[in-house]
Amino acid sequence: MKNMDIPDDYLDTHHIFIGPIDFISANAISFIFKSESNLDIFINPSKSLMKKSLFPELTLLLSGVTGVITEVSDLMDLFSHQTKDPWEMAEFIGSFGVEIVILLTQAESAMVYILSTKKKYRVPAYLTQIIDPIGWTSTFFGGFASNYIKTFDPIRATAMGNALCSIKMEGSTPQYIINALPELLRARYEFLMGQIQVI
Repeated sequence: MKNMDIPDDYLDTHHIFIGPIDFISANAISFIFKSESNLDIFINPSKSLMKKSLFPELTLLLSGVTGVITEVSDLMDLFSHQTKDPWEMAEFIGSFGVEIVILLTQAESAMVYILSTKKKYRVPAYLTQIIDPIGWTSTFFGGFASNYIKTFDPIRATAMGNALCSIKMEGSTPQYIINALPELLRARYEFLMGQIQVI
């Protein structure tokens, strides 16, 4: 993949969010944009990449990106039970030069590690009745991205991701989220902002 393969409008962006895709595509896209100093790159690695046998490839992909968002269970697979401490895993991912590491657990607190300050945060999930959890990680990623490009604050963006997830899991189609009242999302977001803990 070369620069000419990417539309000009995409090359002018200040934020790139790469969802779960194959290694070759994700690495090619991130390689092109990593040369831009004023660009934030966030990656949500696919489950197929989070394997100990693919550790060298994952290290190459994640090195130098702004942020990584992944499930704790996927990190457990990657570390092959060498450690069961999610914070240790987050710090190790941060050692690749990743400024923001966000670890997700369904219906539980998200864990946020900031490399530059070494600070750790717990951002709670909004407790609700779970009807359909399918796609909850992608929903979080979308909610996080929509807030981050406005606030540049990974903690606020994580709260928004969790708030949006709570609405998604109450229904089973994308239309369910679209039909939700914006006030409901805002209220849940503001509630979660008041529950954040610094570890």
